[in-house]
Amino acid sequence: MIHLKEMSIPPIVYVVLLNQPYRNYAVDLLSPQHYPKDGGEPYDDLSWNLPNNFHLEGTPIADKAILTAPLALLTAPPKATGVVHGTGPVFLLHDDGQESLLAARFALAKYKLEIAEKKFTVNTDEGSDDFEAGSWILPRKTG
Repeated sequence: MIHLKEMSIPPIVYVVLLNQPYRNYAVDLLSPQHYPKDGGEPYDDLSWNLPNNFHLEGTPIADKAILTAPLALLTAPPKATGVVHGTGPVFLLHDDGQESLLAARFALAKYKLEIAEKKFTVNTDEGSDDFEAGSWILPRKTG
């Protein structure tokens, strides 16, 4: 855990230092874009913006102590991990429009996939979970 004046940073967090030549690009990638309600549709800004596309949270840190914190250099792309909750005859996947699901769709091309036409709620022993229209419904299949 790294302790700063503003906050404490848990061990599994990526720190992007901005004292680098690509500072402006990093800021563009990590800062969520906010559009005025009456400003019309955004063009392509959302397609490359990490917080909006991958539901990440970027937190700017002004405390200069971060520059001396014991950080490990990332030498390979991080591997996303996930979990499957519960059991049953189908898998449900939230689809919030993230572009990265296109690769998953190609990987699952041989399987029948249904798309929810409207929002629905699933109640389990752990609580309830809302799935928006567009969420994936995959029947359990071998392979």
